Amino acid sequence: MKSNWDVIVVGGGPAGSMAAWNSAKDGASVLMLEKDREIGAPVRCGEGVGEVGLSNIVKIDKRWIKAKIDKMNIISPDNTSVKVNFKEKEHGYILDRRIFDNDLALLASQAGVTVKTKSYVHGLTFSNDGFVNGVKANVLGKDVKLNSKIVIGADGVESRIGRFAGLKTAFNMCDIGSCVQAVVSGIDIDPNTMQFYVGDKYSPGGYLWIFPKGKDIANIGLGILGDRCNSGRPKDFLDKFLSKHYPNSSILNYTAGGVPLAKTLDKIVTDGLVLVGDAARTVNPLSGGGVVSGMNNGRLAGIRVAEAIKENNFSKEFLKKYSDNWHKADGKNHERLYKIKNFILSLTDDDLNHIAKKVSAIPFEKRSVLKVFKIVVWRKPSLILDVIKAF
Repeated sequence: MKSNWDVIVVGGGPAGSMAAWNSAKDGASVLMLEKDREIGAPVRCGEGVGEVGLSNIVKIDKRWIKAKIDKMNIISPDNTSVKVNFKEKEHGYILDRRIFDNDLALLASQAGVTVKTKSYVHGLTFSNDGFVNGVKANVLGKDVKLNSKIVIGADGVESRIGRFAGLKTAFNMCDIGSCVQAVVSGIDIDPNTMQFYVGDKYSPGGYLWIFPKGKDIANIGLGILGDRCNSGRPKDFLDKFLSKHYPNSSILNYTAGGVPLAKTLDKIVTDGLVLVGDAARTVNPLSGGGVVSGMNNGRLAGIRVAEAIKENNFSKEFLKKYSDNWHKADGKNHERLYKIKNFILSLTDDDLNHIAKKVSAIPFEKRSVLKVFKIVVWRKPSLILDVIKAF
């Protein structure tokens, strides 16, 4: 493997692959390093995406899709069930992230990106004037130094790359979810309906989800807000739910990890480096979903990085246009969702029961996601405009 590259991308998830792909389209030499031995594994994700958002970025391959979602069911703490049909533009998919992530990396490779797995980046290198100009890594067991004009940090929620570059990536505990998920089979579910159980009895400061991947298999998981983890371990809450609702099911695997529920970082670029995806905090702070937003963010980063290579300008002033474009595309909406999230965190289980009953009073055919969230924020009218714009 050669030592000198135009761009080095650290992390082979959807955001990293999109950043690499768009960086390489005009001929830049791009290397993408993934620490795990396989792109797309292990899966630390609910695997849900919006159909419209995904189709705006890539042509959808049916091989990626495990289920098409056209409705949701929200269950309140007192077991009031609120069913909502999605409008055409609200439909979603549950993905097979192993196939999906691998195909995105393949698209990047076909554009000229060199992909290396089992490659752990443990440091950055800097020029005399303080620009990031490469990485220190262990690639297939060998320590190497690799030079680049720009490094793209797509290394997930912990973003060591951002910290190495001096960017502030620390969380408040109220802005991170501690999550656990099981792939559960042998259960009877509607394959086109995703379910959400809300309230502290299920998941303090978060929610429990059931995302179907067929008629008898689903991703079932939950997230507990970081500052409410004294309520108990996420896995204990999940095991309690599974033993009560699906006592005879089979659990194929467990995964766990942190999910950022924050606004995008104030600074996602510096001299010679940009952050994308979870590393930049582009996850939807209300839902915790980050695949499509991360891909769009990575796409915008890759476009600007390609321009930087052409102009031979790797300064934070030049790269900041990516940050500005992200704010216009999605970042402003994330700020709205962040405000809505913080309001919802103030609701008690009694409040959630009351909201569920109000929504249930709406005839089923007239219910919508927008109407649900208008009722959710009924106690704070100043948020209604944010809800309308966000949804």
